[in-house]
Amino acid sequence: MENADNLAVAPWGDLIICEDGPNEEFLIGVTPEGNLYRFARNAGNLSELAGATFSPDGTTLFVNIQSPGITLAITGPWREIRQRSEAFWRKSHGSVSASAPLSG
Repeated sequence: MENADNLAVAPWGDLIICEDGPNEEFLIGVTPEGNLYRFARNAGNLSELAGATFSPDGTTLFVNIQSPGITLAITGPWREIRQRSEAFWRKSHGSVSASAPLSG
């Protein structure tokens, strides 16, 4: 995780952290147990993701891309995305926890 900039609490209890680093930008999930997973990626450019927040009913994630200055509204299936992402990182990198850097 690079330069955690801001965070939101997901409807299922995880933290969603916006990165603000010099490389690819991700939304990083942190489980209550402290495990990290890549939740989403800015596939459009290297601009910062910011201001993540969920709609009151928990169905929509709003997140900003700083440049070109747009807001995205993204719908789940949130639990499935989390499970797939966690499984992928465990398979390719072993157990990933908040004390271990999330890289490559």
